[in-house]
Amino acid sequence: MVDDDRPDVVTALDHAIETGSEYHADFRIRTPDGTQRWIQAQGVVEYDDTGGPVRMYGTRTDVTDRKTYERTLEETNRKFEVLNRIVRHDIGNDMTVIIGLADYLSGELESEIATEYLEKIVTQGDHVIELTDTVRDDLHESARQFLYCANRAAEFCWDNDSYTNCITANSTARDTLYAELREETDLTANLVQEAIRRAVQATKGCVERWKQGKRVSQPEFTSWSMVYDKRSATFYRNKVSLSTVNGRVECDFELPADSPTPYEQYVLSEDCEFRASTLQYDKATDKFYFHITTRKYDDDKSEVSEDTEHQAVLGIDLGVNSLAVSSTGRFW
Repeated sequence: MVDDDRPDVVTALDHAIETGSEYHADFRIRTPDGTQRWIQAQGVVEYDDTGGPVRMYGTRTDVTDRKTYERTLEETNRKFEVLNRIVRHDIGNDMTVIIGLADYLSGELESEIATEYLEKIVTQGDHVIELTDTVRDDLHESARQFLYCANRAAEFCWDNDSYTNCITANSTARDTLYAELREETDLTANLVQEAIRRAVQATKGCVERWKQGKRVSQPEFTSWSMVYDKRSATFYRNKVSLSTVNGRVECDFELPADSPTPYEQYVLSEDCEFRASTLQYDKATDKFYFHITTRKYDDDKSEVSEDTEHQAVLGIDLGVNSLAVSSTGRFW
């Protein structure tokens, strides 16, 4: 055991013995080749008839991969925080100048119509500042916790020794992890379930490749991305309402000027069935993108159309079995 970790381990062990509670401790060990590995230990103390501790039963698990991922995620989040502070500062300053100029002009204009428009500018400017300060933070924190859940689920589902030991049933992973992840995060129930489902699907794909003799490893999720179902995302004509760690947020879309837009044709259409959606963040442009998948109904709306024609229409990729993916929903 690494000497720096010994005091915390001893404290946790003494606490378990004195209180009868479960023993939990994370610590590092040094292997014969000099490398360090993280170990997670847990157990329960057995006592004799006099109340004295006799022995401890428990397990030790190598969690090096998870610790490495957590450190990487912490560093990534730190960089995101720096970037967010810069962006918020710049946008806040610019909007403050705009609002100040609008306030000044309102005292110089006699036209009621001009005054009304200036008031709208001020209102929208305040809204932009509010969006920058709160909604963005909620989305970024939600994505961080979503990735945490997905990686925890991937760790649970994976087995390095044999693909027959890998968990590929969503119900098994959900029954084991759901309550724990809900306790560990602020995500809504639907987002936790989608994170678990994403990990199971990725594990299932790796297992199939493993069966074919291909080299595979435990799935790992690092890209900023969240999966929304129709319960955690509510669609309106020009905006979407999304579940986050801090309640619902409403985000306005950037859509093509010409109507009907692909969003209207597929997402808002009664002829199409919502399938899934993915929220992604582009660091280069500092914008959010919402990818929406729909499936077209037959005329009687009871079965899915078998139309297999391929075409691309303004960001909507209509593919096999009438699956349409709309990637035109962009917002800040």
